Amino acid sequence: MPLACRRFAVLWVALVGVLTGLGVAPTAAHAGSAADLDARVRYALRGSTARSVASYVVVDGLGTVAAINPRAALPPASNEKMYGGLAALLAMDPNRRLRTEIRHTGTYADGVLDGDLVLRAAGDPTLKSADLTTLARAVAAAGLRWVTGGLWADDTRYDRVRRVPGWEPDDVPEEVGPLSAFVVDRNTWRKDAAFLADPVPANLGKLRAALVAAGVQVIGSDQVGQPPVPLADAPPLAHRDSPQIAWFVLKALKHSDNLYAELLLKELGAASGNGTTADGAAAVRSVGASLGVELPGYVDGSGLSAYNRQTPLTAVTWLRRAQATTAALSFKTSLAVGCRDGTLVDRFCGTPAAGRVSAKTGTLHGIRTLSGYTVTRSNRKVWFSFMLAGATSATEARRAIDRAVVAIAAYPG
Repeated sequence: MPLACRRFAVLWVALVGVLTGLGVAPTAAHAGSAADLDARVRYALRGSTARSVASYVVVDGLGTVAAINPRAALPPASNEKMYGGLAALLAMDPNRRLRTEIRHTGTYADGVLDGDLVLRAAGDPTLKSADLTTLARAVAAAGLRWVTGGLWADDTRYDRVRRVPGWEPDDVPEEVGPLSAFVVDRNTWRKDAAFLADPVPANLGKLRAALVAAGVQVIGSDQVGQPPVPLADAPPLAHRDSPQIAWFVLKALKHSDNLYAELLLKELGAASGNGTTADGAAAVRSVGASLGVELPGYVDGSGLSAYNRQTPLTAVTWLRRAQATTAALSFKTSLAVGCRDGTLVDRFCGTPAAGRVSAKTGTLHGIRTLSGYTVTRSNRKVWFSFMLAGATSATEARRAIDRAVVAIAAYPG
């Protein structure tokens, strides 16, 4: 086959012409049948260079096609995010915001706080240095000038495990900052060993500097954890609300944001028990059970862990069950759209799949995955999942998946 025909960048007309010219459609099966589309998809996946190829496609009115090792448990890469994303929309109020507060212990009068100043972290991954400046200025605007006690960062909403088992050594900070309930500048503003082991003290130091700049002096030292003295029964001196939970899901899925995905998982844990990755994963599996989907290989929120395992059958079942939930619209619109936005902004352009594919991408070394929704040329609904592992050429693996999706979207039957 000519080199130009093996590259996804060719026009879809050329692709369909190649498939037909090689006898894939007319001679393999009756045109317009499930067997015909099955042959086209299988042919499109040739040349992926992957050691393991697994797929599962369901077409409304045609049934299952391209069921290639559909029960093979392979690394899902960032396809993992679509499980935690839907679970977050269903198990939590999607309109809820994460509120970071500055509160105090002791008594406060005439600009003097006889007690401790406490930042109570809420797991907001969007908090920036500029937001600490705004919070500090709000404290000063409330009239506070002098704190006799210390400055605390109460980070106890989540645990202090900064990474997940199965992550590569350089995943922190190359793929995601160290995890914590108190995040500043995505926890990537320093990369030294001390910060990566525990970013909270340094983040608290940023808040102290902001308070000093705003004219608020804290006499005591910086402390991390829950103060031994109860917080005063008074409104917070300052607070900042994050975007809504649904917005975090959109960013985690559409843009494959690892930090948002991981902290959403810890928030799921905090909402149902403890703010741990393990508790969050248990919450996701519980949502899965309510949908009739088992997720034994679900380990983290981002898909970075080498211990994650999912199957194309599980992915397609999840996608189909999602459409019967109250979060169906929010979930689907959180997925990237081919040649439109997110991680698919530069894929499927100039093909029948452009603007008609909503899917979650997945990328790790030697691994390419894509699971989502599309429609055929005759507007049949399609649910699909492609999982390729052990690819010697990541580029060819991605192109093979894209050819398969284009073959589905271009299908006239």
